[in-house]
Amino acid sequence: YCSKLFIDYAGLRSIRNRCWIAPGYSFAINYGNLGNLIAQNVSIEYRADPYFYLTNSSIPYNQNGNIYTFNIGDLMPLQIGSISFTENIQCAYPPNSLRCCHLKISPNMNCSSLDSIAIKNKTEISGECLSNDSIKFILRNQNLNGTNQNGIYKIFENNIIVYSDTFSLPFGDSLLIYWQANGATIRLEINHIDFINKINYDGQVFSIEGCGSNPTYDQINQLPLTNLRNEKDICIPVGVSRDPNDKEVYPSGIGSNSLVDPDKYLEYTIQFQNTGTDTAFYISIYDTLSPYLNLATFQMISSSLSFNLQQFPNNILKWTCQNALLPDSNIDSQGSNGFLTFRIKPISNPIPGTAITNKAGIVFDFNEPVITNNTLSTIAALPVSIFQISNQSGNTIDFLNTSLNSTRLWWSFGDGSFDTTGNPQHIYPTVGLYNICLFAANDLGSDLTCQQINITVHTGP
Repeated sequence: YCSKLFIDYAGLRSIRNRCWIAPGYSFAINYGNLGNLIAQNVSIEYRADPYFYLTNSSIPYNQNGNIYTFNIGDLMPLQIGSISFTENIQCAYPPNSLRCCHLKISPNMNCSSLDSIAIKNKTEISGECLSNDSIKFILRNQNLNGTNQNGIYKIFENNIIVYSDTFSLPFGDSLLIYWQANGATIRLEINHIDFINKINYDGQVFSIEGCGSNPTYDQINQLPLTNLRNEKDICIPVGVSRDPNDKEVYPSGIGSNSLVDPDKYLEYTIQFQNTGTDTAFYISIYDTLSPYLNLATFQMISSSLSFNLQQFPNNILKWTCQNALLPDSNIDSQGSNGFLTFRIKPISNPIPGTAITNKAGIVFDFNEPVITNNTLSTIAALPVSIFQISNQSGNTIDFLNTSLNSTRLWWSFGDGSFDTTGNPQHIYPTVGLYNICLFAANDLGSDLTCQQINITVHTGP
């Protein structure tokens, strides 16, 4: 029994105007308690982009610089809520930039599920661009049970894994990690690993874009930015040129084929604008979902208008708004925009290489439908950790790695020793039972497998 708090973002996934003054850019924060106990003294922290500032909010807040705190009070089981905002964008906003912000809902309660373990045993990540040639990450043990935090951290350059190492942090301790800034988007991920109980779960993620000479952009949204239910990171392109009626998918995926993790949600945002010559009273949006998407996992996140959702055979969804009153762009350029966002997972065990395409049709009043672009997400091959003992001579063991789809390996031999080679040999210091684990990873995921070995003969000195 526990409370399970969640938080989510509701708003446009791209902003065309770099200078967006009154009436401002509107968005919302959705939150709730999915558990079966009351969550007491709930608060929400919104860390805004430095170039954005709140001008209006549906509930009061306390401000400290660019951090806004909202006191929600108690949340009953299954109670949900929403906070609506208006922000202005400073006209000095740099071109080719991303509006990044962070949402966090507290407190986190102790549940008897892996989901709560991942929250309770937490290592926080922060980072900054120090100069044109240096990036600093900080890992902090901020867990709730006062114990050591153990795991593996991985560093990616433009979403390609380039380095990895283990970490072990006593409660309250920190680890500084420095990395060369070369213009690539640098991403640090951690995996919390309990080798004794054979548990591997995702930890936090932190990305830095635009640090160093000749920076590359449009990389940060290719992979999920957050792995926690009670926290959310959002990065939105600002000043981009796009069709006013389009569809976007997040994460956008890696490479030209837009490779995605088949176990993660795909979040679709349909953005629309009334570019006609009069107010649009009736708006309908049609979306025929790919057969490779699992309709049972569909979740509506948010929308700018009050839509009625209908489901028809062959995975057809229809949203209708009978009294939209959406002004045309000639009268109100900013107010003529709208959106709706939903998430859905791929089907179970899809074949790697399966292409998931999706587009929508938008109808304003009785005009011909406006067809959006086609989004593409291609199922990636996730790593599968497999190993065996190829030879044992007393306390000397030879291991054989037969993992699939992995580019990085970490061996834990159960005696405090680690190795990253493909087929290591290990000499155990004493007789006894040892848990051997192999952590296999690639750019999109990881897998852990363990087995126990009994050393009964010691042949060393």
